[in-house]
Amino acid sequence: MHRIVECIQKNFSWMPREEAERSEDVMQPIPCALIRNHFPEYLVLRRVRETRADLRERISLISGGHVDRPVGDEDSAAARSIPALLLTTLRRELDEELGIRGVSETEIEQVGLVVDLSSVAASRHVAFVYEAVVVEEVRAQAPEEFSLGSKFNGVRYTAQGLSELHKSFDPWSMILFEDFVASSFAPKTARQIEIPGFLSG
Repeated sequence: MHRIVECIQKNFSWMPREEAERSEDVMQPIPCALIRNHFPEYLVLRRVRETRADLRERISLISGGHVDRPVGDEDSAAARSIPALLLTTLRRELDEELGIRGVSETEIEQVGLVVDLSSVAASRHVAFVYEAVVVEEVRAQAPEEFSLGSKFNGVRYTAQGLSELHKSFDPWSMILFEDFVASSFAPKTARQIEIPGFLSG
């Protein structure tokens, strides 16, 4: 992941989100967090019905969002640091979507990338996944993203418990569960490939 961040740092540029969403040539980094406690038990959330088809009412293990261009000091070193931008975005999304504030550096760890290769449009969004240790109770607070009345809102499961929900996961959560959370016992499907120019050589 470090090498990919370095490559983005050298080559990134800003464009309107609407334009990026229409393009098949632009990749958008989406920082997101897998939330767990010390046991570990993992937080689950139910996606809303009013969203794109591959997310609709699916169970999600992650919360995150798009990176916005900083306002005011666009040319500062901090504003052009990809690691800083990813973490700033992640903290903003955790606050807005889950009410989680003040997660320290020691409680957030990079765990990898997730790319959904089911379509070209899906593959243009790349999840930069962090694992965040949060011990307090957490519930979704973003009705545009998650079903606030769902029985899954804020519930935590062990890795083994998650395997019973496996078929209901959204695409990124499915990959993350199989490749990271429960790699020793989850059913495996070959979804991830090396990204040419980044991970090879």
